[in-house]
Amino acid sequence: MTIKHFFCKLGPSRILHEGLFSLNIGFAVAYALYTYIDSTQGNALGQWVVSHLIEPFHVNENGLAGAKLELVVPMAGVALILFLMLLLLRLGVPVLSRVILDPIACLAALAAAPAFWIYAIIRVGPGLLWFYGYPAWPKESGFSFLVLEVSGIFVLLYAARKYRMPLWCSLALLLAHYTLWSWYMWPDILHRFYLISGFASAAIVCPCSGVAWLLYVNAVRDKDAVLQEGAS
Repeated sequence: MTIKHFFCKLGPSRILHEGLFSLNIGFAVAYALYTYIDSTQGNALGQWVVSHLIEPFHVNENGLAGAKLELVVPMAGVALILFLMLLLLRLGVPVLSRVILDPIACLAALAAAPAFWIYAIIRVGPGLLWFYGYPAWPKESGFSFLVLEVSGIFVLLYAARKYRMPLWCSLALLLAHYTLWSWYMWPDILHRFYLISGFASAAIVCPCSGVAWLLYVNAVRDKDAVLQEGAS
């Protein structure tokens, strides 16, 4: 396998999918970590993050730059590790690669950010300084609702793919999903937005990774259709 073939397999859609998917998971982990650190229970972990991840940059850890790095550094680290693992996956069995990049990645892209975040706020509860009975809706059933909602969106996305429905149908499903969870998480998002300028720019990787996944699976489907036509 040549270097060109290694990086261009399935075209730019796969590279886009892998990159944005990695950033999505990195954001999900970093956001949950940041939420935990922001609580009274996360002081020890926060001090470790400051001493090992923030101090090497020689910035004021109590200032805006330090707050940004608390989110950006873990996000970049997790994203880089995952992206490298996905690159190595290209050398493995094609069937395994397809499974990881298609159904598993779809579920992760849909559920990672809210799942990690719900776990973090349930774990620390009132230890969050801004906590007022969160999750506000659907109360303590946040995980249950997430499973049901993501399962429904997942099935509908694959139904749209199986029956070759227009691309805009799948885009509408993704828009509904990310709009719902943006609304659900909005009080916390608003809190972070005031603390960290540019937070919205980091959060946008979540819906973007969903769209990138959709472009990837459509490219795979189109490629399979061409191969089947050629075989016949």
